[in-house]
Amino acid sequence: MKAELKNFDIVGMNGEWFSPDHTEYFGALLDLVIGPLDSEGGDNFSAIVCTPLWFADNVLSPKPIHETHEIHSRPLFGRHHLFVQSFDEHIIRETIEQFIAAQTGDDWRSLALRLSRELAWEFEDYASFNE
Repeated sequence: MKAELKNFDIVGMNGEWFSPDHTEYFGALLDLVIGPLDSEGGDNFSAIVCTPLWFADNVLSPKPIHETHEIHSRPLFGRHHLFVQSFDEHIIRETIEQFIAAQTGDDWRSLALRLSRELAWEFEDYASFNE
């Protein structure tokens, strides 16, 4: 089974349409719908797309929200992030489409689990009441 990108949006951290002030320094949310090839609909996937410098400043070494807050920098896993040198929506979309095209699975669940190695899947870790 193969998958395809059904919807692609880049939104700001507050949910607004995204257009960076500085193309070499930004962070945004990839909001994606991916589903089986040649079918209607799909599941929601997401990831943070950002430049390494933005990530370093805002995630690895964030500024305190208030002067009384302490910040503790710790090692951090980078799952569900796409790092780019600059903002180019076409290249970002192309990268996502190439990643999706490279994945296969015997059924939708196994394919979605492969996609969720890099993209946050809405049903990741889902367990039904019967399990």
